[in-house]
Amino acid sequence: MTNLFTVQDTRAGDTVAVSCAGELDIATVPDVEKTINRVLGEDPPKTLELDWSGLTFMDSTGIRLLLSIVKRCAVLGVDLLWTLSEPAQRALDAVGIHDDLLRRLGEEIGGDRD
Repeated sequence: MTNLFTVQDTRAGDTVAVSCAGELDIATVPDVEKTINRVLGEDPPKTLELDWSGLTFMDSTGIRLLLSIVKRCAVLGVDLLWTLSEPAQRALDAVGIHDDLLRRLGEEIGGDRD
């Protein structure tokens, strides 16, 4: 079975949206990492929007990626917004990671920038 996965980024002013659809797993995480590295590279946006509403599956590597994006955005001072699909949210729920925890993590790390 072929894993049809797509990742796209679009910039509108100071905001970049990164949209993913399909299965986010060990085989596809490198594609998203490459996109995120490029987006947050030399000229990071003011806001990064992760639109992961099209994910049909997310494994532990996808969770690790999301946590690293939260941390990196906090360190860079980039506002991070996210929309998760039901399967992605279930993966986070299964390991006890909820939106509030992700937001607090970003705020705590972001506070370290001062």
